[in-house]
Amino acid sequence: MADTTNSRTARRKQAKKRKSGKKKYSTFKKILLGFAGLIAVLAIITLITFTIWIKDAPDLNEQRLKDPVASQVLDKDGNVYATLGVQKRDYVQYEDIPKDVEAALLATEDKRFYEHGGIDIIRLGGAVIGNITGGFGSQGASTITQQVVKLSFLTPDKTMKRKVQEMYLAVQLEQEYSKQEILEIYFNKVNMSEGVYGIGTAAQVYFGKSLDELTLPETALLVGMPQSPNNYNPYDHPDTANERKNTVLKLMYDDDLITEKEMKEAQAVDISTLLIPRSEGPSTTNHATSAIVDQVINEVEDAGDFDVYSDGLTIYTTIDPEAQRIVEETLESNPAVPFPNDQMQSGTVLMDTQTGEVRALGGWRKTTVERGFNYATDLTNRQPGSTIKPILDYGPAIEYEGWSTYEQIVDEPYEYSDGTKVNNANNKYAGKVSMRTALVKSLNVPAVKTLQEVGTDQAQEFSKGLGIELDDQIYESAAIGGVNNGPSPLELAGAYGAFGNGGTFTEPYTVKKIETMDGDVIETTPESKKAMEPSTAYMMTDMLEDVVDYGTGTKGNIPGLPMAGKTGTTNYTAEEKEKYGIKDNGVPESWYVGYTPSYTLSVWVGYGDRKQSVDSASQKLPATIYKTVMSQVSENVDTPDFEKPDDVVELPILIGSDPPAIAAEGTPDDKVTYELFTKDNMPSKKSDEFVKPTEITDLSASYNEANKQIDIQWAYSPAEGSADADNEFSVEYSINGGASKHLGNTKDRAATIKDVEQGTTYAITVTTGDKTSTSSTSVTVPAKEAEKPDVTTPTTEEPDTEDPDGTIPPIDENNGNNGENGENGGNPDNGDNGNGTTDPTGETGTRSNNSTRDWDFLIFDAIMLPSLWERLK
Repeated sequence: MADTTNSRTARRKQAKKRKSGKKKYSTFKKILLGFAGLIAVLAIITLITFTIWIKDAPDLNEQRLKDPVASQVLDKDGNVYATLGVQKRDYVQYEDIPKDVEAALLATEDKRFYEHGGIDIIRLGGAVIGNITGGFGSQGASTITQQVVKLSFLTPDKTMKRKVQEMYLAVQLEQEYSKQEILEIYFNKVNMSEGVYGIGTAAQVYFGKSLDELTLPETALLVGMPQSPNNYNPYDHPDTANERKNTVLKLMYDDDLITEKEMKEAQAVDISTLLIPRSEGPSTTNHATSAIVDQVINEVEDAGDFDVYSDGLTIYTTIDPEAQRIVEETLESNPAVPFPNDQMQSGTVLMDTQTGEVRALGGWRKTTVERGFNYATDLTNRQPGSTIKPILDYGPAIEYEGWSTYEQIVDEPYEYSDGTKVNNANNKYAGKVSMRTALVKSLNVPAVKTLQEVGTDQAQEFSKGLGIELDDQIYESAAIGGVNNGPSPLELAGAYGAFGNGGTFTEPYTVKKIETMDGDVIETTPESKKAMEPSTAYMMTDMLEDVVDYGTGTKGNIPGLPMAGKTGTTNYTAEEKEKYGIKDNGVPESWYVGYTPSYTLSVWVGYGDRKQSVDSASQKLPATIYKTVMSQVSENVDTPDFEKPDDVVELPILIGSDPPAIAAEGTPDDKVTYELFTKDNMPSKKSDEFVKPTEITDLSASYNEANKQIDIQWAYSPAEGSADADNEFSVEYSINGGASKHLGNTKDRAATIKDVEQGTTYAITVTTGDKTSTSSTSVTVPAKEAEKPDVTTPTTEEPDTEDPDGTIPPIDENNGNNGENGENGGNPDNGDNGNGTTDPTGETGTRSNNSTRDWDFLIFDAIMLPSLWERLK
């Protein structure tokens, strides 16, 4: 019985185990099937996508396969400015390629070239793993066949679509061409920098040798260049070229092509010792050797892995052909710009202030070298001198510290923190000066103090926003240009352009967009960004306008053109002067950077090295170049004035006041400076010096006949800054020149003299309570009119008048007939008609021709005699 129970229990346990195992197996199977289904779906999607991509792939074309297509450079109006095509190329047949050169090339670029069918699966697998860990495009697996396809038919975009098309076309190419033909195409098609195509041509350009004459290190350099031709250019980048050469030698050693000894000996050779002098480059057409096209090529290469000489690109640029002609002629042949010799160089950049578009560029003079050293763009190992002051010192002070243009700084003997003296150019000191004055006179001590106040972090932040990154070079001496690797003329143009563009910065550029042969368009126009407040830009511009008007930049001034600018010179050390035999007035370089609302122009003048100095006469050349170019390009341009922001105010400030005080109305002109403030930081204090005395004006007095009184009125306006708004006024008067009487004091601007005497003259004087202003006037009260007699004059048989009635005109005291009372008689010339002007004395009154007979006057005298007697008494 027990055995039966145990047996039954055992069977149940075994059944549970079998059931549990079956369940687990069923779940795993479902997961596996689901995963397989997902892979199948992804595979179908991938297959469909690849099919679409392959369908869009270009057809193989023999002409494009073997012959590069030139690119066209269009100017700002869309006209062809330059054609960039392959001119320097000597085609090498496969049988003429030395075997050791071929072996070196395959060891570097494609070890299994003769084994694969266009795609190296082993290499592709390694690249896939690398791309998974490092991101797509981090590692390539292109065979020589794929590179031929990419160079001939595809754009250099690192996208999955392009890679799929590349692999598909590589397989197709392998089916139509032999390995030898493909290798020959690659050997002659590959870019070798310097406008050179093909390894055979490169051997002549760099070493002056044919392929069979190359040494091992020369061969290693050449076969290593195609990976990145410009970066491995031995003229421009000798260090990286040497490193690439040594890498190729190691690859050759790993493939047993050379011995370890040969590898080490070749690695020890400095390739620069093997180079011939730099070639004049390929002959090109239509401005292709100009400095601005050199910059166009740089920007195209930065935009992608393009070859401007063979990719058949259409390049849309900002070039203004007329402006470019002006710049080139100014640097090469303008007699108004007297370069002392052909060795002196200039870097010149003309840019649109509002957009950052480079209109013209002068990168060298008296040379035909294509893509040589471009002094407008490549000059980054020189100092900017005082042109850096708005960027590192005063601009940040306005932006971050809220300084006004009047901010007071003491110019005095000063030292850096390490004890080195800071000197001004004239070795003199101006005492307390405003920021404006410090900039206008280009004083060094105030600039250093300003940078110390701003701090190097804020200075770096501000300059970086203007496209100038000085890394860790901002020390105290940087305030006056003491940096080892300063901005190029192109970078300075961009920075100053932001001041002229209301604080908006756009990186200077020549290329707007690139169109490939496939119709793809790559937009390259940089985005504009806010670099500073508009108030900062305007206040800096206003000060730099003064630099041009009456400061260090007057030689570049163009009358009638709103413009701002700054000069700059650099200095030799005492050791350099002794080493190179430099005279005391010699400097390494000279600058002028200026702008209008329309154009910004940056000019540098100097030599290729610091061994030759710029003498005092040549230090004026940048200003001369600036004025020559800017005046011509602005000739037919309607240039507006710089626009002042609403939050900037201009105030008259008493010179020397600290803190700033608004000058009183009566301050002499030579004691007032007009400075800019933001509304948030404007001064409220008004100066109490030179306060204009308050004045009583428009004093008048009139006789009020109805009220028998004299009404007196006056005006009074206290000068700005005066505290006399509530002043009292003292009123005095005298009668007919008699003793003065005090009428009283009043705060009103009016008074009244009552009960006045008729026939008298009142002299009235009003004085302010503080006795700073007095005004006088007078008024005559007319005499009381006498009663007119009721007399009827008899008629005569023969009247002497023309009155048809023959009557005597009535007597009128105002008719000018009475000499004693003839106020209206006045002028003897008019007295005959009794219509003369008023004469209070009546002395000029004359008898009217309208009187009749002498007895009329006897009657009149008899009537008036008693009244006259009373007056005489």
